Amino acid sequence: AMALAAAIVDYVDADDQPTIIDEKDIDGWEFGEPLNEDYYYNPHQDPAEIDAFGPEIIMKNAPLNAVEELLLVPGMTEVIFHGEDANGNGELDDNEDDGDETPPFDNEDGELQLGLKDFITVFSGMSEERLGKPNINSAPLEVIEALLWVEDDAGDGAEGAAEKLVDYRNGSDGFLGSDDDKRFRTIDHTDEGSEGIDKSGIDPSYQSLATQAFGVASDYFRIESTAIVNKVKKTLKVTVLRTFTEEVQLGGSDRFEFQRDQIQEEQVKLLVIDFEEVG
Repeated sequence: AMALAAAIVDYVDADDQPTIIDEKDIDGWEFGEPLNEDYYYNPHQDPAEIDAFGPEIIMKNAPLNAVEELLLVPGMTEVIFHGEDANGNGELDDNEDDGDETPPFDNEDGELQLGLKDFITVFSGMSEERLGKPNINSAPLEVIEALLWVEDDAGDGAEGAAEKLVDYRNGSDGFLGSDDDKRFRTIDHTDEGSEGIDKSGIDPSYQSLATQAFGVASDYFRIESTAIVNKVKKTLKVTVLRTFTEEVQLGGSDRFEFQRDQIQEEQVKLLVIDFEEVG
């Protein structure tokens, strides 16, 4: 995991210096000379050939435009990226629950094991305060646990802290998005409906980690709509950016019935960023 994480960092960072770690745990992967990323990630290419014609494996050294680009990262596999959901429909299909009988690889446990793609995004917050920070009010348990994890994690640790946060946030019914949810307005303290992440009972050390790792608002949203007509099922997935614009005045000076309040107010505007049709 550490070697793959280092490879992802090298793929998106701006420099050409490889991230060297002691634990090189990518199955079947070898590493070359650490003089630069081209040599390091192309161990079977002669350095002279790389200098003359370029590397076979190219590190982008720029932010991702789509999560699927991770499949180009050295050491990334289809299983890690997709999990058992090979077709991306979010459902456990027969071939995803039959062991090694048919692709993809699965553990035949009757549950859909999601992949890395289901927990990440290339879109980030627009404001400096939450740039790159997931929204703790909507982040999945797995994301919260991952960002609270530390190398010397002991006991319940990050897993226990994440569960306490999610259990408290989701309210007594255990479902996110229902009336009894306790929304965090800030990480340190919130409105009267939720007094802060300390009320969830997590250890103070994890409160500190959460303050650094999370925000409490979102700019990008994923809308998923599924329709079935004559037994034909289609799903549309749309990523939208929520922005705010000044109120638009409707009508002229002689059309008072169409005019809005003269006070300038913010209005929500949704911009379609990404569109995907499934099925």
